[in-house]
Amino acid sequence: LYPLFDLGLDDKALRIGHWNVNRLTSTKFEKIKLFLSGESGRPQVDMLFLNEIFLKPDIPDSLYAVPGFTIYRCDRISKCDGGVLAFVNQDLRVKRRADLENAHLEIIWLAVFPFKSKRSLSISGIYRPPFVLFG
Repeated sequence: LYPLFDLGLDDKALRIGHWNVNRLTSTKFEKIKLFLSGESGRPQVDMLFLNEIFLKPDIPDSLYAVPGFTIYRCDRISKCDGGVLAFVNQDLRVKRRADLENAHLEIIWLAVFPFKSKRSLSISGIYRPPFVLFG
C-alpha cells in the first residue's frame, strides 16, 4: 500500500479496499492515514477494511482516528491477534448490521446507502481464522 499513489478511481463509484495488515503498527497506520486522506485531500477509497489488526477492546478508537472517517471494529477477545477494522467515509450513510454478525467469525456487516440511495448495499469485512472449521 503506497500512500501517495493515486488510484484514479471515479468519484461516482463506491470505492472499497481491503488489506490484511498482519498487525496494525504505528508505521502501517501512518501509511493508511495518508492513503485515506489522499495526496490532494481526496480520499482514495470510501471504505477500507483491515484484517488481522491484533487490537484488543481496551485500545481506544481515538488512537486510530482519521479525519473524515468513522471506525467500526470487531476485535478478537480470546488472544491478541486477528480482528477486523473498517474505515468508512463519513459522507456515506451507513448502519452497522450486528444482527448479521456471527460469534464464530471476526466480521463487520454494514448496510451502506451510497449516493443518497434509498436502497442499501450489504457489505462485510470478514476474517476467518485458520482454526475455525465449517462443514
